[in-house]
Amino acid sequence: MFSLEEICGLEFSLKEKCLSKFSSQEIAVDKISSQEKSISPTIYTICLKDAELLRLSSNLTVEEIRQLAIYLGISNAKLDEIGQDFSRNSSMVKFASLRTCSDNNKLCGDFIKAMDTAGLNKHTMCMILRQEISSTDLPDNILNLPPSDEMLDKLALRIGKKWIELGLELGLDIEQLEYIEYDSPNVLRDISKNMLYQWKEREIGNTIRDLQNAFTRIGKKGNLIRETLENCESFPNIKPDH
Repeated sequence: MFSLEEICGLEFSLKEKCLSKFSSQEIAVDKISSQEKSISPTIYTICLKDAELLRLSSNLTVEEIRQLAIYLGISNAKLDEIGQDFSRNSSMVKFASLRTCSDNNKLCGDFIKAMDTAGLNKHTMCMILRQEISSTDLPDNILNLPPSDEMLDKLALRIGKKWIELGLELGLDIEQLEYIEYDSPNVLRDISKNMLYQWKEREIGNTIRDLQNAFTRIGKKGNLIRETLENCESFPNIKPDH
């Protein structure tokens, strides 16, 4: 996770310009007012994760993403093909278009430059890269534990159509989610349940805290995790491992 300082960097005056070189390519950072902040050069070299591509797609229109993808070297024919493949789901059209750009070895810096060329606010990337941390009154000895199967079964009933968003925020990639959808019955509850169980099998990033933060990032805030825990028979007996 990047800090705010790493994402937005230091303030620059109107007369200042920062040139940073990565992989033998020079990237010019536009001059901005002294009251604005520039994007840290560190950010230019990272590859965007699927969750970050999804966040970016949700902040732009279909037309803006098409324009962005063209600046990133994707042909109109390819974009038309993506549009046909996901004709019933404009959100997936946007995400798949950006994912195609990323698959073509485009880094975060490439996206920022293309956004600037397309006249889009490049500081949208600052918001995309910041991972919202949920506030909760649950103690650390609970948050740091993996969720029980009982808890996941109950949460699967509360996810609905946002299961793909949640899966990406939990660190699964789109190929894994497509396989889960293909391999599961056509019932959202079962698809969500299978997604959560696959996530739990990961060796890292599979705690109640991770669930809390992921649900917050897809807009399901409030006391969902606490309410679910309190309705689990296992909740009163949860103890941290020693």
